[in-house]
Amino acid sequence: MKKLNQTLGYYTPAFFKIQINTNQDIDPNNLSKQDLSTFIHEYTHFIQDFTTIKGLENIYLVYDILIEYRNQIHNNKTNHITLPLNIQIPNHVYMMQIKNESWGTRKVCDKINTIIKIDKEQVQFDPNAIKQEPGLANFTKIKLNVDTNIENVDLEFGTLAIMEGMSHLMETFLNPDYVTSAPDYPYNIAQKFAQHICPTISDEMIFALCDIALQTSVPGYSFYSMLLDIQKDNINNADDIYEKFKDVFKTWTKDTVNDAKKLSTLINGNFAAQYKTWVENLFNRAINLRTNNPNFFLKIIRGGQFNQNNDFIDFVNKVGTPLMFNNHNKAFKIPINNTQNWDVEFFTAISYIFYLLQGSPKECPLIEWCNQSNIQIDNNCYLNPPAHSNDRELCPIGMIWKHWNLSKWDYQIGLKKNAY
Repeated sequence: MKKLNQTLGYYTPAFFKIQINTNQDIDPNNLSKQDLSTFIHEYTHFIQDFTTIKGLENIYLVYDILIEYRNQIHNNKTNHITLPLNIQIPNHVYMMQIKNESWGTRKVCDKINTIIKIDKEQVQFDPNAIKQEPGLANFTKIKLNVDTNIENVDLEFGTLAIMEGMSHLMETFLNPDYVTSAPDYPYNIAQKFAQHICPTISDEMIFALCDIALQTSVPGYSFYSMLLDIQKDNINNADDIYEKFKDVFKTWTKDTVNDAKKLSTLINGNFAAQYKTWVENLFNRAINLRTNNPNFFLKIIRGGQFNQNNDFIDFVNKVGTPLMFNNHNKAFKIPINNTQNWDVEFFTAISYIFYLLQGSPKECPLIEWCNQSNIQIDNNCYLNPPAHSNDRELCPIGMIWKHWNLSKWDYQIGLKKNAY
């Protein structure tokens, strides 16, 4: 099997960033058919990020780790830090184990003819983790043995295949004339798995199952269990699937998104007003949708092709978009409230700092954006972006580095110890 590639584009979870590998400006109304399919696919990942429990779990984890990094620096008594920072908090350790064990196989399988065998495997967690989260004692993942024409291959079916399958189906609903050709794993295996158990199941029903499975901590096992229930109860439409499994949405209370909304407190001050508005709008809409209209996706996928799909267009206009980059690193966004003030841009700056503290220094991802914004570019943009925290005119990375009171520490990259 090959490694998962990102030829056409990708979405960066928790940091609200889309890359579309095109030379065009990213205006969804004027993209080529191929690039439009990529936009639809990656935008679906964005929706998954803030409207599913699995997405929120990841957001909690990323920003908990980031805050611990910041606290570790503030507790450093010297004026020097060596990167990567290394934290071992028990809660983070088992959350990472949940994420990794539920994710599924990470490589690509081009062609899958048939599913030969379905197995369940119990995952062992540390007893202290089980004391804190008793449900971990029954954590089960799904393994599929499949025929690829060349050989039989074992795959773990989990979060990755469900997210990708759902996003690929969204392309077929909104841009049916140009659906991206994709490897069967991870992009089509959810359909093949569902059809293996329920041969007459529709794409709408599979899409609904993916959405509901992502409201659980173990999506692969949940997907399989729900398939067996659908088969037993002879359910034959997506509306009835949401009705059958509506109890999973009871986890969506105001408390559910409170931790996620803490993102709005990462940056304070007048310069962060629009950032806070963007974050709070995002999660307020998520809680409203999942409590009042948990099957909101059905209106979107039944709304027709992209340029005539008023439900999808209305969703984008109310929520906005991640920061979107093309091949030239030129940045685009559809803002909320027609504002051009900085909001989602800060997440790309935060992601740079997050990965820097993990010992993965990179060229500033916002260089071209700063050019567009008439912010001066110099060597520090390429070599040491946090040095801009000492400038009179602050770029997003310099602004956050200074705001987090990190400017008094210098740093160097040592041996890589851990990475998220």
